[in-house]
Amino acid sequence: MAIGEILIVDDNELSAQALAQAVKELGYSVCSVSPNTKKAIEDFNSFEPTVVLIDFNLGEGLDGIDQMVEIEKIRDVPVVLVTSADSDEDIDKILRKKPDAYIQKPIEVKELRAILELVTFKFQKEKEMEGMNRELERRVKERTEELNVALKSLTKEMEAKEKLHKKLEKSLTVEKHFGDLKSNIITNLSHEFKTPLASIRSSAQILDRFISTTSNDERGLKHTARIEEGVDILTHLLTRILSVEKDQESFYQPDKIKIHLPTYLDNLKEEFDDTTQYEAVITSDINLHDEYIHTDPKLLRLILINVVSNACKYSHANGEVNVQITSNGTVLHMVVRDFGIGIDNEDLEQIYYRFFRGKNVESIEGTGIGLSIVKRCLNALFGEIDVQSELNKGTTVSIKIPIIQPEAD
Repeated sequence: MAIGEILIVDDNELSAQALAQAVKELGYSVCSVSPNTKKAIEDFNSFEPTVVLIDFNLGEGLDGIDQMVEIEKIRDVPVVLVTSADSDEDIDKILRKKPDAYIQKPIEVKELRAILELVTFKFQKEKEMEGMNRELERRVKERTEELNVALKSLTKEMEAKEKLHKKLEKSLTVEKHFGDLKSNIITNLSHEFKTPLASIRSSAQILDRFISTTSNDERGLKHTARIEEGVDILTHLLTRILSVEKDQESFYQPDKIKIHLPTYLDNLKEEFDDTTQYEAVITSDINLHDEYIHTDPKLLRLILINVVSNACKYSHANGEVNVQITSNGTVLHMVVRDFGIGIDNEDLEQIYYRFFRGKNVESIEGTGIGLSIVKRCLNALFGEIDVQSELNKGTTVSIKIPIIQPEAD
């Protein structure tokens, strides 16, 4: 099987035959020997040769270079110019047209073999490179189109996010405005209520003393006591609401002092027992040394009162509320456990928001601000809170507060 097909273009019959013989000796076949331009074009279109050998000095007014140009217009193929010229001028003329190769007469078979193999290999690699370039261009174009689609989608997504961001900013501004308005209204109303409540309590005390010194009527004294108790409850509620609305940087700024922890907790327990209106049974397990600590008693009181009040409020009648308090000298650990109605899992993430109340507490009086106060106080004291709860089984609140031991006197 022939290595390839060669088209020879030469108007000299003897020269063409010698060239054809040399080509055949190298294992190539000669598809045609064309003596003129017209025949060369016809044969080139008919045979699709592997390589074209063109004599540099053709007749009919065309040289080999002109013939090469005409052939390359039809199809890309390796062209080797065959020349007997040896002048620098002729060689420069050939090189300026950039043929694939040229060979000088008389032709050496070894040289012809090397040139044919070289131009064939070069042409093959160029075609492979062109194919790779086309494939690369196709992939680049395809990838570019994909990226353009992705970019358009990303641009639309970013525009949508930008619009959403602006809407959220606007909503937050409106929400802040209404939040400030609500806070102002609550604060003003609370202050407005405090004065008449103080007057009612003062009048009830005067009435109590009057009844005691005149008729000592038990029913009258009972009613005045109820009035005072109701006023105390309302005053306590208003104080809690105001503490939520006050500026965090001022009201919740810790003012740490030295306190005797066991005495402080005993006083707090007495205060709670005197003011609570809940029917839960409180049991306590307080394991403390005779220690002093530096902390803010106001914030600590708000934490304990609110957590224990919540446990009592959401317990069943005569249900148990257990309070455990321990200290290791660096951390005060408080655990308040009740066996009441519990908190739904969906509500647990929202229990620290102001005025939030769970779905299962609608029938129980409350404001939804207790844990909001606790959270703010703990933040001020660098404390932690963990709430575990199960519906209809109860809630456990665990609180840890770093404490500072005062230096020995």
